[in-house]
Amino acid sequence: MDTVRVLDRYPGLVGERVYRPSRVSKIKRRREDLSGEELQWLKTVTEDTSSLRHAEFVKLPPERRAAVLDVASDYLLYRTVADAPNATTYADRNRAVLAARSQLKVRGEDKPVLPFTSSPEQGHQTARVGMAGGVRQGDWFEEINFRGAHHDVLDPDPGYAFGSQLQIGALSLRHYHEQNQVRIERLTVWNAMSLSPIDRMFLSPSWKLNVGMDTVRQERAGVSCRYCSNGNINIGGGGAIESHVLRHEMFFAMIEGDANVSAAYEEHHRVGAGGTVGMLAEVTDRWKVMMTSTYLRFPFGERGDEWRGSIQQRYTLTNNLAVRFELNHRHKDTEGVLSLYAYF
Repeated sequence: MDTVRVLDRYPGLVGERVYRPSRVSKIKRRREDLSGEELQWLKTVTEDTSSLRHAEFVKLPPERRAAVLDVASDYLLYRTVADAPNATTYADRNRAVLAARSQLKVRGEDKPVLPFTSSPEQGHQTARVGMAGGVRQGDWFEEINFRGAHHDVLDPDPGYAFGSQLQIGALSLRHYHEQNQVRIERLTVWNAMSLSPIDRMFLSPSWKLNVGMDTVRQERAGVSCRYCSNGNINIGGGGAIESHVLRHEMFFAMIEGDANVSAAYEEHHRVGAGGTVGMLAEVTDRWKVMMTSTYLRFPFGERGDEWRGSIQQRYTLTNNLAVRFELNHRHKDTEGVLSLYAYF
């Protein structure tokens, strides 16, 4: 997207802009025009083409049958590529659908397929710098942070896919008043997440991967570590469902593995697994909220379990300026953070 912005900067270099939707985008947009009954027929005819002759399906008005069959054909063409081992099966089904469609003397609707997000150059800039303040277990702090690239799930959405995240090269420096200590609070080498909604036609998995360092609080017999550096690798996978009850929401659940290396732990490490459930919601054009709850059990290294909870909100002031509030809790450690982010 930075390359697109550079090209767009020179007058006359970019001519007409044409949106070319993928087949999946076409299917999802055209599917939005179908009723609940028609969606059920869409699923049925793509799985069993003998249903094309079903009396109840034939009763549908020709225009509505045509709409169902047009989407069905697009979907079956998509499956011939996406599921290569069964390509012949899907191709045979598509021929049956096209044969039924040709018997309907109805012209297909030539509606434009609208994009699910705006063009990349309209989004926020990919680098980010921020200032923050807050309190952690009664200890006030100030923070400055920088991120090289390029987007997280709470950043402003225009130009980016809802539920996508890729952060590379992020660093946070924090000063704690009570300890009079300046320390590296977080270092992100790589943090990626993809929340892909599962529906009756597309079974897209959701996943995440984080490699970096954070700060933990650990207290046990003979050890009191209020702010300890902790190397962390976290990987997970699961599923998400999408709704539009309020405006745009994504509910997700993932099974994950978590490995840590720190002087705060017995044997200087702990390894375990657990799961996360959460919700990402676009409340308004400018306001987004994410809530997560995580439980992890660590049977290797320092044994134990941990529950984590988080509520995060972002409000967009301008395309490249946003304010964020976070409330995070993990194992006797709670913090509230108010941040101002600028993108450049």
